[in-house]
Amino acid sequence: MNIIQLFEKLTIDKSRIGTLTTDDFLTIENLLNTEKESNDSITDISISNFLNALKYHPESFKAILENRVLYNFFTNKDKSRDYFKPETVSNDVEKTKTFVGLFFGSEIKSLFKESFEENQFYKASILAEAFIYFPDTIAYYILHEAKDRLDIAHSRLMPPYGDLSKIEYLKDANFYAFLNKIKTPKLEEKLHSVFELIINMFNQNSYSELAGKAFSAIGSYAALDGNFAEKIRIYRDKGSQFYKPYSPRKKNRTWIYVVVGAFVLLRVGFFLSTNSFFNRSHDYNNDDYNYDEYYEENNSNLDPYYTEMRFKIDSFHNFLSDFKASEIKDFTINSGLKSGDNPFETFYQTVEKSESNDYVKVKNNTAYDMVLLENNIIYDSIKMPVTAYYLKAGEKVILNSVASNAVFNIYIGKNLASFKTNEGNLFITNKSTVEYRFKELLPQTKELLNADFYFDDDVDIFFKNGDIKIDSKVIMD
Repeated sequence: MNIIQLFEKLTIDKSRIGTLTTDDFLTIENLLNTEKESNDSITDISISNFLNALKYHPESFKAILENRVLYNFFTNKDKSRDYFKPETVSNDVEKTKTFVGLFFGSEIKSLFKESFEENQFYKASILAEAFIYFPDTIAYYILHEAKDRLDIAHSRLMPPYGDLSKIEYLKDANFYAFLNKIKTPKLEEKLHSVFELIINMFNQNSYSELAGKAFSAIGSYAALDGNFAEKIRIYRDKGSQFYKPYSPRKKNRTWIYVVVGAFVLLRVGFFLSTNSFFNRSHDYNNDDYNYDEYYEENNSNLDPYYTEMRFKIDSFHNFLSDFKASEIKDFTINSGLKSGDNPFETFYQTVEKSESNDYVKVKNNTAYDMVLLENNIIYDSIKMPVTAYYLKAGEKVILNSVASNAVFNIYIGKNLASFKTNEGNLFITNKSTVEYRFKELLPQTKELLNADFYFDDDVDIFFKNGDIKIDSKVIMD
């Protein structure tokens, strides 16, 4: 159970949050430990989180309880607006973001990850209403994935048209409602570009199902740009004039259902009688064709170098962030590294600096050093390592020629050095030394390393209220 569900289970008076005594906390802890014996969903970790949230974050706790979207999501309920009184609690956005990141970050990330993987955006469109309260790492992830869906749509809508089954979400009003709640000028530019391609498709075939449904669905998006908003209105009306799904007039056809039902029963009987002879049919007709199977089959023909890279990158990330400090031995600091240098040899190669104007500046305004790992996304989901940039505390670095499909992972800590531990999975350089990694890590190191960040503008990384912040026009615009 999460902390809100535990709060509801104990039926604590909301007005008492912030005034609970030591005896009250002992009583709560005893009640939860007793309940834990018969309820597997209550764990020591959930009890500890609940008590810490009540003790040290009372105002943020109350803010979540009075936030309709977050409360309903974390309790799986559907309370109406009348149930909540948000005006009775403080609205410190930064404190709430920190609180949400501490106690609900994994749940939020999991929901959006599932939404993007399945291209289903109903739940995402609801939860995105609380987007301003999401930690920066999660906000970056959501914005990057949303951008990625628009990039995929853009590529599939370029003539000659191929497999459009992967962009069915363009016909879903929930997708545009989701975008509406996280919109930025840059994200809207991409949506506008996709919309122009849909218009081109409509102009070629005014009865296009995709165009007709997309014109209707995009009405869920309120454009920032007035011209774009007017274009949405115009084509919503045009689409409704031309695209009309086939809808026959109702007639009494009970006799057809009876005949078809009897035929189906005969076919089922035939199938069951032959099933023992044939484990699987290999005779396909056009109705059996499945675009997902076709897509997976094509991916299976990729060079194993690409398909195995995900495992390799995950292993390297574990090497960098998952070790016991007590086991460190043969410790050698690299004191010669300068900001902008690549500290790695495995996977991430040093690249020549480009004279291109297509660069991004990153400023490290923390007291910790960091390494920015650049990767390119290919075949929609495979992450290919490119290069890495070492960035000292208080300094900045220029990222040269950042590709449009580039994502970054942030590795943060102190004392970048080569050392050994008792673990067996060490990455060795060409000079027979262990790859560099930070001797001292932060609690957020693993989360930042596993998160993907999209930088298409200058970035400022800093700490605020004990939580790392990533300030960029990607979010602020």
